[in-house]
Amino acid sequence: MTKKTDSEAKISPLAQLQDIVFGEAQRAMTQKIDDLAATFEQHISQLKETHQTSISSLQSSIDQVEKSILNKLSESTQVFDKKTEDLQQSIMSTKSQLSSEIEMTDTSGKEDIDAVHSRIDKELRALSVLLDEYKSQTLEKLSEVNNELNSSKTDRKTLAKLLATMATNLEADETND
Repeated sequence: MTKKTDSEAKISPLAQLQDIVFGEAQRAMTQKIDDLAATFEQHISQLKETHQTSISSLQSSIDQVEKSILNKLSESTQVFDKKTEDLQQSIMSTKSQLSSEIEMTDTSGKEDIDAVHSRIDKELRALSVLLDEYKSQTLEKLSEVNNELNSSKTDRKTLAKLLATMATNLEADETND
């Protein structure tokens, strides 16, 4: 007997009958399972690639928004600093002028001095009010920028949840197909 005949002789008649009846279907089923596994792996790979691209794009967008907000915050701070400096110079100039006037009017009497003091107080109060307004405006701008920054973080979390849900839905669709 040949080797093939020896191995066929060792297979029971029941096994031969099962191979004849179910063998082709079993081989076809095995092949289909292998094909589905390869297709599934390919789709998972594509999904990972798409997901990574989306995350990279999202991170880039978030970074750009963050830079923009920080630039706006920096510009607002610079404007505030400049206005504060201008106001301080204005106050110093006014103070210097008023001091000179006080010295000149000191000789003219107590009434003139009281009038000058009154004028100085009024101008200082006006300048203080103006400085407080600038400070309030700047604090409001800082608060707005801070809220925008917090909002973008929330959007980042929401988008991450959305991407995770998308991935889960795609996996569910793949298994249903």
